[in-house]
Amino acid sequence: MDEESLRKKIIYKSSKMGCKENDIIIGKFIHKFVHKMNIIELKKFDEFLNENDNDIYNWVLNKQPIPEKYRNDIFFAQLKNFILGQNDHI
Repeated sequence: MDEESLRKKIIYKSSKMGCKENDIIIGKFIHKFVHKMNIIELKKFDEFLNENDNDIYNWVLNKQPIPEKYRNDIFFAQLKNFILGQNDHI
């Protein structure tokens, strides 16, 4: 899949996750950062969006430990910083 098609797929998936809280949190983040992501980050984020909604919610809110495979990913650090900076506006 080419980079632009993957961006569109991620934008769609991030707003139709199944859990309204994730739609809001992840959707706002993606709309701000998706165009800054390279193809590797996009592929990793697409993989991340395939995880269980409840797990994603718990990871981003520090209710459960983040899986090892995402701990060093720049997108996850950006997502966490975005949430911390936007918690009044989400």
